[in-house]
Amino acid sequence: MTVEVTFSEGLTERVGTNGAYVSIDGEATVAEVVESLAVEFGPERLSADTEAIRESAVGSESLSARSTVAPGDRLRLVRHT
Repeated sequence: MTVEVTFSEGLTERVGTNGAYVSIDGEATVAEVVESLAVEFGPERLSADTEAIRESAVGSESLSARSTVAPGDRLRLVRHT
């Protein structure tokens, strides 16, 4: 199963794409999703000040690094300046 990740404009410029899919088995933490993306795009492109926001049809929710995500979730990663 996968988690869909979109990147803010600032991160899109850094990683070279506006989104990605991360394969997970069951639940994973936001930190694990970001670590997976760092392997793909390079750790220097995803900094520690990256915020994750879970997006759904009913709204959005800021998540911590320890928050869990499940297959089918949609995350937006935002880099704070």
